[in-house]
Amino acid sequence: MTSLATASVDHAAGVATPKWRPEIQGLRAVAVILVVIYHAHLLDGGFVGVDVFLVISGFLISAQLYGARADRPGRALADFYHRRIRRILPASLLVLLLTVVAGWWVLNPLDWTELSRDAGAASLFGLNIRLAGNAVDYLRSDLPPSALQHYWSLAVEEQFYFVWPLIALGARRISERLLRPVLLALIVLSLGLMLFADLDEPTRFYSLPTRAWQLLIGAFGAHLIFSSSPIVKPRGPWFGVAGMIAIGACVLVAGSDATRWPGVTTIVLTLATLIVLLMPGDIVGTILALGPLTWIGDRSYSWYLLHFPPMMFLEVSIEDVSPWLLVGSGVLTLVLAHGLYEWFETPLRHVQIGRWRTIAVGLVGVAVSGSGFIMAGDHLVSLEGSDVAVAIGDGWLDPSELDAAALTATLPSGLRPALLDARDDQPEVYNTGCHAGLDVEIVEPCVLRDGGRVAIALIGDSHAAHWVPALQWIAADQDWTFVSMTKSSCTPADVETYNEILERKYSECSAWRRSAVDALTDLDVDLIIVGGSGLYLDAPEDRAITPDEFQAGLSRTLRTLDQVAPVLYLEDTPYPVEDVPACLSDRPDDVVSCATSVDAAATPFRLIERNASAAANVSMVSTNDMLCGVVACPVIVGDVLMYRDASHLTTVASEALAEPLLARLRIAGLPPLFDS
Repeated sequence: MTSLATASVDHAAGVATPKWRPEIQGLRAVAVILVVIYHAHLLDGGFVGVDVFLVISGFLISAQLYGARADRPGRALADFYHRRIRRILPASLLVLLLTVVAGWWVLNPLDWTELSRDAGAASLFGLNIRLAGNAVDYLRSDLPPSALQHYWSLAVEEQFYFVWPLIALGARRISERLLRPVLLALIVLSLGLMLFADLDEPTRFYSLPTRAWQLLIGAFGAHLIFSSSPIVKPRGPWFGVAGMIAIGACVLVAGSDATRWPGVTTIVLTLATLIVLLMPGDIVGTILALGPLTWIGDRSYSWYLLHFPPMMFLEVSIEDVSPWLLVGSGVLTLVLAHGLYEWFETPLRHVQIGRWRTIAVGLVGVAVSGSGFIMAGDHLVSLEGSDVAVAIGDGWLDPSELDAAALTATLPSGLRPALLDARDDQPEVYNTGCHAGLDVEIVEPCVLRDGGRVAIALIGDSHAAHWVPALQWIAADQDWTFVSMTKSSCTPADVETYNEILERKYSECSAWRRSAVDALTDLDVDLIIVGGSGLYLDAPEDRAITPDEFQAGLSRTLRTLDQVAPVLYLEDTPYPVEDVPACLSDRPDDVVSCATSVDAAATPFRLIERNASAAANVSMVSTNDMLCGVVACPVIVGDVLMYRDASHLTTVASEALAEPLLARLRIAGLPPLFDS
């Protein structure tokens, strides 16, 4: 996503001579069209257009660096950043501002806060890091995609721009011959990290170290031209044709659930893009140089920036939005991109301003916009209630009081946790690394309280983990040792699930579950408490687990664990009608509309749990009657916010439910040892 001209070099003068390559603009057009169609949900593999962009960017910016005088690296570096700032920052910051302003009217306050923080991260060239962290954090991964998510690739490029010019110009300053081995070494290092490093999938996808090789392969291609390598001498037309066919094949393969990205297919795509850049041939070169494609290519940066926010706002505003409406939105943003290109980008690039002043203005603009967006997200939204919270007394055990709590009309003052803090209100096992991430296969038990007279172990997914605060209180009160063994999105049922984040079968969960049985055997615990979610039944039809399969799998797990120690199964908690903090922030004066009826909370999974427990001869601990009355399941009880999202309890709610949970454990049947 950089300028069009590559550079041929007059070696005698040591200066770059621009060489116009319209076919590169055509290739950029193909890349951005793929991305737009992908975001309209019409082409599963269209996201690879971003990978094509990365190769093109590495090729073009490196051509500029190689064309600079090697004996004046400081001047070359200043010239480089002068061009980058003028090319990238104005349009990028303007679209960020427009998106945040539009989001104020479209999104609920909580989601707008997240959007503003995303804009701050994007301004500071770090959105890829923020997105990777949010994706790894399973408790935040079910939030709607950010309207600025597409800025991740710009962050990768901009981080690359901070490092690569220093390396390239430094190597050339020492010796022109040094540049190629340095390039090859960096490509091998980055490729090795991408293929073999022990990284979670989101980090592998979003981070510069695992993406740099694509930019560097583009840089390597530019160096072949710069050094007049015979590899890039004009050849027959079929190299370019083969390259485009390979790109098309990679688009199709990338859309498969089984394809890891980035991975081996990404290497094929990257090399195919390089072939098209170096040896397009007459056929491909002529097609890519057609007027409509070069016209789109000229505006591809503006279109890339503009196309995604309106699509996301449509998806948030309209349930089951038509892909063709999203396509229409994409076409409209192309018109807007033309205006941005003609009347904003192009005029600013021709404003006469010195390089150092440009760099200074750019740095100030980045700092001010980044801090401004973050501060706006933290301070412009206020979601404090004003009504006095209703006292509940022993209402946790009283169905009529829970029904009364479900009739709460407006947000109470002093809500715990506050709405703005709700999504970060998670059990300590997430902050201490005790809750296993998606990539973990071996159980590492966490002893959260040691030295008790008896030992209990909790095993399950995040719906088991949200009971950790309650069980910690119980363990301290009853003098029990408490061990936690939980893993993100990993059902305790002995079934193979499909993971939406990994976009493939969740083999790590099956391995972790087997490891958990061995770990529990070694621990010699006195009671195993099992808990899990029923959301795995909601997978798309071609990946779904049938109720019978899930019931049989859960029963197998309970029987296996019961051979290790006595087992109690925790009934899954009821699910609200929607994301609770978002609902409350959107309707603070209509809290009752965010509550769930008991009938709606009675999902088919509850019957599966009961049947599986009965088949395994394991007692089930009732939890729904702690969270629901006779008629409804409240989302606020007294001053306690019950849910941090669309299914997980807040830590405050979990702690408040500790005594009722202990009562339910006793009713279900604690082993005799616990009464001694």
